[in-house]
Amino acid sequence: MDASVLALAFTPDGEFLAGATASMVMIWKVGEYFMPRAKWTRMPHPGWLSPKSTGNADDVEDVHCLCWDANGEKLAYGANSRVS
Repeated sequence: MDASVLALAFTPDGEFLAGATASMVMIWKVGEYFMPRAKWTRMPHPGWLSPKSTGNADDVEDVHCLCWDANGEKLAYGANSRVS
């Protein structure tokens, strides 16, 4: 990965691992780390700016989180006060 991993979450059954950077979320099958199974890139959008952001590219989001649902079928990603 080109950027620091800011959040990690395993599915409840431990089969998959999601990792988030400031701009992307990737999902790997445990034991198959050479290529992610899925990849989502967050496009720049004013709705994603933190309430404390000034809109500058230098603004840094400092809180990132990932959480799977109880069945391991849906993944939520949040950055500061925004959720996807």
